[in-house]
Amino acid sequence: MINTLTYSFLAFSFLLFITISVVRLYKTFPKMGIGLVWGSLFVKMLFVITYTLAVRQYIENHIVYATFIFIAVIYSMVHTLISLKKDKYF
Repeated sequence: MINTLTYSFLAFSFLLFITISVVRLYKTFPKMGIGLVWGSLFVKMLFVITYTLAVRQYIENHIVYATFIFIAVIYSMVHTLISLKKDKYF
């Protein structure tokens, strides 16, 4: 169970790093807001797929891992959209 939580936390940390990077990139290029949202979603999904394939033999509880990753992706997308909304893009 500790392995599952550790790998889930590492994935969540990287997804949060991508989200923060996208928001900073948006401040540099504000006209590319929608493209950045969809691009960041693509990068996040690509990371989650490759990361999960790399650590799948170390994950003990697949349901906990999948739930944690799902929450992390939803949180990061909501955070991205709220950050862009705060800057009056939408």
